Amino acid sequence: MNPPEVVLLTAPGCGRSERVRRAFRRAGLPFRELPLDEPEGARIAAEHRILASPGILVCGRPVGVFELFPECRFDPARLATRLKEVAPC
Repeated sequence: MNPPEVVLLTAPGCGRSERVRRAFRRAGLPFRELPLDEPEGARIAAEHRILASPGILVCGRPVGVFELFPECRFDPARLATRLKEVAPC
């Protein structure tokens, strides 16, 4: 089974964006990163009404940071399990 498609909408200088990016990398999970200050990232954020960074889309559906990282624990070991639980695909 392939992992769900993940898009991270990140903001420059955003500490939470960096922690989420690092957690995905450490977990070895693929993701696509789109900066919010570039046209494609801004367009996708507007389409999904994402107002804070990082925005996270899983299989094209917005997922809150705290859905993937309960209690703000950016734990790469638990990320794959949480991702499967919240993935709509």
